[in-house]
Amino acid sequence: MATTPTAEVIRERCRAAGLVGCGGGGFPTHAKLERLAEVVIANAAECEPLLIKDTRLCEEAAELVLRGLELAAAAVGARRRIVAAKPKRREAWRALRAALGEGVELVELADAYPVGDEVVLIETVTGRRVPRFGLPGDVGVLVLNVETLAALARAVDNELPFTHKQVCVVGAVGRPLTVRAPLGYPAQALLKAAGWDGNAPVLEGGPLMGGLLDEPAVGRVSKTTAGYTVLPPDSPIPRHLDRDARLNRRLALSACTQCRYCTDLCPRWLAGQRVRPHRWMRALALNLGLAELAGEMWACSGCGVCELYACPEGLSPRRVALELREGYPRPDRSVEEPEERSVLLAGRRPPTSALLTRLGLADFVRPTVVIDPPPTERLVLALQQGTGYPAEPNVAVNDQVTAGQLLAEATARLAVPLHAPLDGRVSVLDSRQLALEVSR
Repeated sequence: MATTPTAEVIRERCRAAGLVGCGGGGFPTHAKLERLAEVVIANAAECEPLLIKDTRLCEEAAELVLRGLELAAAAVGARRRIVAAKPKRREAWRALRAALGEGVELVELADAYPVGDEVVLIETVTGRRVPRFGLPGDVGVLVLNVETLAALARAVDNELPFTHKQVCVVGAVGRPLTVRAPLGYPAQALLKAAGWDGNAPVLEGGPLMGGLLDEPAVGRVSKTTAGYTVLPPDSPIPRHLDRDARLNRRLALSACTQCRYCTDLCPRWLAGQRVRPHRWMRALALNLGLAELAGEMWACSGCGVCELYACPEGLSPRRVALELREGYPRPDRSVEEPEERSVLLAGRRPPTSALLTRLGLADFVRPTVVIDPPPTERLVLALQQGTGYPAEPNVAVNDQVTAGQLLAEATARLAVPLHAPLDGRVSVLDSRQLALEVSR
């Protein structure tokens, strides 16, 4: 059994590896490990419909995930270690259960959305409620995605930098796939390998929180890329994402009936936070009280339940929040006590099957094949990958570099270094990105 280094060594090796959260947020992991916590949760929920990259990782490398959980717990002094997963993902569930160490709990999650959201997950697993504008650490909990934990184990035990990302391509493609791709790898190559026809709309991410990839030819795998969802031609999702602010205002004025479904099904409201989408829609229609509601809009997680599931009129409270809140300052991170909710929470969280039917994606629940990424001639790596600050390059154009070599170093606390995924030559370097011509 591998020995467990000190908390300081764990954090330093994590920082040196350039590790950020792999669940989508991209917050520097070494910074999350600086705060003590009583509970550490390995998040294997993967609640975005269709996405399956975490499931495949748990099937193939459950021991690595559990080793990462042990190291994270040691770094923050946690006494309780929990793996939260869905029994529906049978192979992943069996692999995790077989890999459990002494004292590690395996908690069942419902196949509902968004059970993998930190706020929802913490309440589901521990009963603790994160305050609005609060952090998991405010209630003594640390949540880390399972891919983050696997990368943490590689970084601490083998001092390996974070240079490859687990990615899936799902949806309306001939061959759904999962791949461990080098950072900077072209999205278009993965899409074509999955059978994308070059015309169907593509989301970077899942169908609920993903954004339209307008130019797949320039899209690149980053440290926060979970996957790509190819949509069928009749999908309602692009209409919501493309709707402009003026149309949102007109629709709120003419069609919002104040039914409250958007609020009654909002995961953050159900978790006790003062987040009430129906109030935003009313304020928008009346052009009255928006400033007072700005804090609520800033607390919106952007999960998409309100617009893609709850609203019977097909309105977009989420888009309203994301567009309007930019006109008001983000509130200070003040901790508010969560409110009690006298509702049956389980019945308010959309089942994944119902979501897929609503989105016209029910026919695309299919297993993925695991492949190696096709060869590529060039990697293009952003100097900032995730939340925080960009890394500072320490190489120059025409420099030859080897796999794992440091390309850019962190000069701020919320920055992470960047390493070469493959051997190659630096061909482009500017303030935003670095291009690497891959050696054959």
